[in-house]
Amino acid sequence: MLLAVACCAYALAFGWPIYLAVSRLVEPTAGGSADASDLWRGIFFNGLAIVVALVVLATFRRAGAPLTASRLTSSGLRPAFYAAGIWVVSQMLSMPISAIVDAVSESHDFPALSIQADLGLQLAHVITWSIAAGVSEEIIANAAVIRTCELWNVPTWLMYVLAVIARLSFHAYYGIAVIEKVPWALLSAWAYRQGRLLWPLIGIHVLHDALNAMQGPADAPQLSVVLTVINIALVVYVIVSLVARRRRTERAGGTG
Repeated sequence: MLLAVACCAYALAFGWPIYLAVSRLVEPTAGGSADASDLWRGIFFNGLAIVVALVVLATFRRAGAPLTASRLTSSGLRPAFYAAGIWVVSQMLSMPISAIVDAVSESHDFPALSIQADLGLQLAHVITWSIAAGVSEEIIANAAVIRTCELWNVPTWLMYVLAVIARLSFHAYYGIAVIEKVPWALLSAWAYRQGRLLWPLIGIHVLHDALNAMQGPADAPQLSVVLTVINIALVVYVIVSLVARRRRTERAGGTG
C-alpha cells in the first residue's frame, strides 16, 4: 500500500514539473515569458504538491512506518544542524560539476524568463514554490523513496540510484548538466538515513530556495549575503562535528 501511495504522490506532485522540464528540454526557446495566469497555475500546483506531501507524511505515520523521527528536542539540535549542513555541502559539491559542464556544454543556456505580473503575485509564487520544493522534494522524492525501499529490502546501492532518479526527473531541462544534481541527491538521501531527521532538510531547502528566488522580485541582493552566512555557518558546523567525532573515536581507541 505504501508503495502505491508513494508512486501516486510522486505522480501528483511532480507530474506537472516533469512535463514542464521535458518541454523546456525539447524546446529551450519556449516558455520565455510568464503572465499572471501562469503564476496562478504555478501557485495551484505548488499548493497541490504541499498537500500531497503532507498526506504522504500522515499516511506513512498511520501505517507504522513514520518518515521522520520523533519531535525535535534540544538534544536533537546537533544532529539537525549536521543534517542541514550536509544538505548545504551537497549543494556546494554541485558547483564545480556545474562549472565543468557549462564549460563544455550549452545545456544551461536557456533564455531568461520574463514575468509580466504584479509584484505581490510574483512574491506569492516564489514563496509557495519555495515551500513546495522543500516540503514535497524532501518528503516524497527523498524520505518516501528511501523508506519504501527499506520496507521492501531493496539493496542499498539501488536505493540510492532510485533516490537520484527521483530527484533528477523534474530537473530534466538541465540536459546533461543535470549530473550536477547527483551529489545533492545522494548526500540528501544519506543525511536522511543517518538520523531520519526530515524537518532540518525541509527547513534548509525552503530557506535556501526562498532566499535565492526572492532576490529578483524583491530587488534585495543583500539576501545573497544572508544565504552565504547561513551556508558558511552550517558547513563550518559539519567540519567541526567531523573533527570532534574523529577525536572521540581516536580517544576511545586509545583507551580501549
